[in-house]
Amino acid sequence: MGALLVLVITALACSLVGVFLVLRNLAMVSDAISHTVLLGIVAGYFVSHDLDSPLLFIGAALFGVLTVYAIEALVKKFRLKNDAATGLVFPLFFAIAIIIISKFARNVHLDIDIVLSGEVVFASLNTLTIFGLTLPRSFVEMSVVFLLNLLFVVFFYQKLKISTFDAQYAASIGIAVSFLHFILMTLVSTTTVVAFNAVGSILVISFLVAPVLSAYLLAKRLYAMILLSMIYGTINSVVGYMIAIELNMSMPGMCATVAFITFMFTFIFYPNGLIGKQVRRYQLRKLYQINLLVLYLPVTQVFKAIDLSEKLEWSESQTEKLLDKLMKKNYVERAESGFYLTSDGQAYKNQMKLENH
Repeated sequence: MGALLVLVITALACSLVGVFLVLRNLAMVSDAISHTVLLGIVAGYFVSHDLDSPLLFIGAALFGVLTVYAIEALVKKFRLKNDAATGLVFPLFFAIAIIIISKFARNVHLDIDIVLSGEVVFASLNTLTIFGLTLPRSFVEMSVVFLLNLLFVVFFYQKLKISTFDAQYAASIGIAVSFLHFILMTLVSTTTVVAFNAVGSILVISFLVAPVLSAYLLAKRLYAMILLSMIYGTINSVVGYMIAIELNMSMPGMCATVAFITFMFTFIFYPNGLIGKQVRRYQLRKLYQINLLVLYLPVTQVFKAIDLSEKLEWSESQTEKLLDKLMKKNYVERAESGFYLTSDGQAYKNQMKLENH
């Protein structure tokens, strides 16, 4: 259960700041930060020569923020697109970290594979006792990060909302946009550093982006998007954990896979998704056919389905089905020799003619 607690609290902490990353079109920056902080860890180790030193955390957080500002500098200075600038900064910092580790820290326990993929199942082995409760250290650390992220979002909610959707207007009314952005990216870096020690950088990226994108499809308000992203993150963690236990597979990998699956299900089945669009197209096509049929109906005489099908070049069965729908709407009544238009049908037909003109 220790691993599940770590997964859930990590998903909640990442979802809180991930919402603003996605809305500010900085989703790929999370990928860059989750990798470039490794250089900060390496730098902190070479200064302290201690894997438990707080300098590793400080260095990682600083390099996370440095990554953001390096990307922004390239965008402003050379007018590059954000993804292009990310593609320059991210590989550079990460490659330097890999080179340093492979060249100068071969005998140091800095496992590159664990940093990338993580192994949250070992979280229960490193514990702390708080108020008589024995909890995984990663859970306690991520709980602190979650509270920091929550306090930041709650206290600066309105300012974050305005600056996220209209930074120029926010600056014009006195909101410290740059300061808020700096604090946000510092929290993103901190969250990433603390999280990937247990779950790995790949799952951190998934937790920062996937639940938020799923919530983005459903929510119309910012607070609803935040709550939904936290719910999605929790579901992804629980389902991924259960499947990984059942199939004896990697928990971070399975959680990331479940996050993608839940996003795809949301994309397919939400009201404006693939199925929803097909349903609306079908409904609009039927409405068009019914309206067209009404325009062809004679006002004063009895008509037969076969005559209408010949005029419209439809099958007789299709025409009869549409006439049945018109009968249910009380626009058409059946007579002995065919059908005739009711007064409601005549009024609807006149309305159609006016709209067409």
